Amino acid sequence: MKAIHMEQSETYPIIRKFEKKFLEYQEADNIVTFNHVLDFKMGPREMRAKGVFSTVFESTMLDWDLSLRKELFSRREPSSRDSVWAITLEGNGFRDHYPPIRRVDFKLNVMDSDGSVQETLKYFIDGQMMTQQNLNNQRRRGAINKMYSTQNNNSLHFDKKLAMLMDEMKKKELSLQLETRLEFRKTDLMDEKFLVGDGAPGVPEKLDYFFDAITNSSRHDIKLKTSDGGRFLMTNKEILCLASSYFRQNLKEQTIEYTVARADSLESIDICLTYLVTGRYKKPREMTPRLAFEIISLARQWKVFEVKILQNSLERHCYEELIKNREDFLYVCNLLIIADDSQFSNIVNCCLATIISYHFHQFMKTFVNGNHPLKERLTQRREFQRPSLAMQVKRSFAASIETKSFIKFLPALGED
Repeated sequence: MKAIHMEQSETYPIIRKFEKKFLEYQEADNIVTFNHVLDFKMGPREMRAKGVFSTVFESTMLDWDLSLRKELFSRREPSSRDSVWAITLEGNGFRDHYPPIRRVDFKLNVMDSDGSVQETLKYFIDGQMMTQQNLNNQRRRGAINKMYSTQNNNSLHFDKKLAMLMDEMKKKELSLQLETRLEFRKTDLMDEKFLVGDGAPGVPEKLDYFFDAITNSSRHDIKLKTSDGGRFLMTNKEILCLASSYFRQNLKEQTIEYTVARADSLESIDICLTYLVTGRYKKPREMTPRLAFEIISLARQWKVFEVKILQNSLERHCYEELIKNREDFLYVCNLLIIADDSQFSNIVNCCLATIISYHFHQFMKTFVNGNHPLKERLTQRREFQRPSLAMQVKRSFAASIETKSFIKFLPALGED
């Protein structure tokens, strides 16, 4: 027994060491890195240099504003009136959320006239070690994981060196090169919780009393019909009027049936009605772009309570379908159009990323240089001077090629 106990005690450290190495290996295999370089010169009176770029990975696109500027007031000491130079990276994309960054590296190079590096100043931010105070500040601004600045980390030594370097650069009119390196986990980049906000809870297996108006046939006194009048479902008129000002205005005491003009499918009426009455999202068996458009159109027409919550559920579901069908070129293009019509900004962002990652040359050939039936819709400008979808694809592609990406593909453990 003693020998067996000694053998086991010797084995446990080896197992723990292997498990630790395996976890480290998994983490290394889950990393994607982006690198952007901004070259610029600043005159004696200039107070800011800026650049824009995008990081694209499969169906995820993050748009960034990068700046090196002199701020008149220090964020660390509100009472201080000393101006401070700071490097700031801020997300500006049309997304509800940004995924967390593992690490941000800034490297500022002072360049000689021959292009060689004369002096270098480095700074890094550990995304996993960001202070709770910084996270709380971002949460108040609705910008979690969107703002990274050299001023947020109390590095007085770096501030002084940066100020000295900038003063010297402006006196001598030297060229500067600002290199930004971003490190993400692949799983974070693709996780829907870092894309869109929380949606509505799903329909429970055991229905509570909120569903009585929908399921109890003895209370049904009105038909809701599809636009063609061919299909209908029954529900309770009093509940409709209590839940929606739209129905209070459009249903009379003698009304026993109502045609829902915007609904071609009965499923869209059912899903929107369920959310209107219960606040629950009845997930369809198959989500199509057209179905998502019908549901959100009805929800806005019916003035459902907290329509953004339902929209979040629909966008999450559309994102799941996009991941399944991202190699289907026409599916992605149709979803892009429907998402734009539905004001699903998160899905528009993901479709643009998918086209850039998988279909850019085919998109240009088909819709920019070709005569596909969808060309007119994709190339027409939208209201409020918004660029066309085709222009958004081209601009996003141009912003993405400003950045180089690096992905590690590691062999299986035990292989060379």
